[in-house]
Amino acid sequence: EVPWKDPITVFPTPEGSGYQFSFHRKLSRGNVDAEPPAGHTLILGPSGGGKSVLIAFLIAQAQRMNARVFAFDYRRGLEVPLRALGAEYSEITANRPTGLNPLWSETDPEGQQWLSEWITALIERAERPLTAQQSQFLQDAIRRNAEAPQGLRHWSQFASLFAPLDDDGDLESRIREWAPSGRYGWIFGGNREDTFSLNGDLVGFDLTSVLDNGNDKERAARAMQDRRPTIIVVDEAWRALDTDYFADKLQGWLVTLRKLNCVVLLVTQFATQIANSKAGASILQGVQTQILLPNDDASAQDFAALNLNAKELTIMLETPPGKRVALVRDDQGSVLLDTDLTDLGQLLMSIGNSTAGRAALAAPDYDPEFWRALK
Repeated sequence: EVPWKDPITVFPTPEGSGYQFSFHRKLSRGNVDAEPPAGHTLILGPSGGGKSVLIAFLIAQAQRMNARVFAFDYRRGLEVPLRALGAEYSEITANRPTGLNPLWSETDPEGQQWLSEWITALIERAERPLTAQQSQFLQDAIRRNAEAPQGLRHWSQFASLFAPLDDDGDLESRIREWAPSGRYGWIFGGNREDTFSLNGDLVGFDLTSVLDNGNDKERAARAMQDRRPTIIVVDEAWRALDTDYFADKLQGWLVTLRKLNCVVLLVTQFATQIANSKAGASILQGVQTQILLPNDDASAQDFAALNLNAKELTIMLETPPGKRVALVRDDQGSVLLDTDLTDLGQLLMSIGNSTAGRAALAAPDYDPEFWRALK
């Protein structure tokens, strides 16, 4: 038995047999109601090697299990397939309002605690840590914000709460960088309410042009209390892990999200990008499943963090370019799968980031059924 009742899909092996793929390991019979085992998955592959197509296919297949999907995209690589599946998709662009205002939405005790940690991470610097007095004043200001009417829970009002603090205006000036007139004001400062929506079964965000601020992923993590099967895709995961705040948070989230029936897919090109990030070693230990695509431009060192055996390493380095196979590994072993999806025919155009698909989406009033006409 598998935690989500059925396998995600069935892939052929090079020998012609069928392999039932699941993000999770199988449960013992009679134990199907147990807390789900971790299904977090690392997906590695070169640029142009088929990662996005494979991820889109797995997302589409997971809809049979009524899985919810949050995709944190990079360079809009998943936009075409997500929109073809009916997703809400937003591009968060520098210097354009985002709709994010966590001061408006995070008012319960858990939200206040998170705001304290998160705002500290935003404004603190190694050479300028907050003093004990400033940290206490920040917590008091967050509490006062939570008690204020909704119309006063915004960054301009929040910044004004720090004026009485006797620190030569230091903390207030740091907060005002995120208020409307500050250099980061476009991210949160211009939003009197929080209109950033996580509603829907499929939600995608392109974050290419903004620094990873963690708020979007924290919101996704808090949207899963219903324990519905959920997939979070973090494309170019090394960029998120290069942020100290998110790297620290992710270790805890991998445990918490497992209990909430959620699978995190960390996507990147090289294992070293994860291993060399802060907390990379522990994060790799928390990812039980690996889907590895061959990369003839890579070296053995690029895979060193994964401890591949000689046969697995040969597959990764010597498989001819263009041959669509994937090595799936977990703590029970590894298997080589045939991931050539050309038999999907025209439908392959809608799960790949095709030129035709991007052109269709560029139209001011594109047809939501655009994928039917892709050739």
